[in-house]
Amino acid sequence: MFEFDTKDYRSIVLKAAAYKPDLIIVAGFAVHIYPLLGALRTYRLLNDKNVVCTMDFIDLMHNGTSKSELTNVPFIAPWYEVFGANNSNNSWAKRYKERYRAEPSYVSAYAYEAGRIVVSAYKKFGKLDTASIRGVLPVKGMCGEIAIDQDGDLKAPLSVAELMPDGTIKQIGAKP
Repeated sequence: MFEFDTKDYRSIVLKAAAYKPDLIIVAGFAVHIYPLLGALRTYRLLNDKNVVCTMDFIDLMHNGTSKSELTNVPFIAPWYEVFGANNSNNSWAKRYKERYRAEPSYVSAYAYEAGRIVVSAYKKFGKLDTASIRGVLPVKGMCGEIAIDQDGDLKAPLSVAELMPDGTIKQIGAKP
């Protein structure tokens, strides 16, 4: 655990090293993950895929962080980042790149999918409420199958992935 405005993660990493963990889960926003990875590298604890980062790691891939600093680090990824982002048949991603002059991330893809769900619900039921949105779910799209569970939480597929030196993202483990 660390305070939100922490800047130096060396003491946290040294505490973790004392336990000799088999797995280190790095959680936080990108502004936390990046320096945590740096501290893990400094103390030679970032090796053999023993570290897994949360989805905010993906923000580093889209904000200009050097790819060489992000390779070989497993992270949790929505399907869009693994299967949709590099899909040459993804006409939406092509339009997005042309319009915004940037690579779309899973955040933009989910926003687009949410818009499609809202439009579908209104078109089918003539109104927007919980029942109409639930009435068009699940939907299959570039983010995989999107649904909502009984508690109203998003159900969407996730993978463990890693950034390759050539800039592509590869799923680690079993294929869907």
